[in-house]
Amino acid sequence: MLGRKQIRLAKMAEERQESSQGEVEGVNCLAYDEAIIAQQDRIQQEIANSNPLVSERQDLSVLLREYSEDTVYQDKIKLGIG
Repeated sequence: MLGRKQIRLAKMAEERQESSQGEVEGVNCLAYDEAIIAQQDRIQQEIANSNPLVSERQDLSVLLREYSEDTVYQDKIKLGIG
């Protein structure tokens, strides 16, 4: 039979092991999160490089044709022309 002191020491050792295991898992989670964020950044950069956010400069008449059904927007375009 184990004495109370030995049982207490065994429990303390087990708690230390669980605590250090949790710290290792925390570090692994942090590295995993950072890897995901880095991958998201790479994907966003690739999309930005392959799809321009702004088109080449076009004449305002292109917008007038494109928004021919929208009188409010047409008025705004015409203000830009004048």
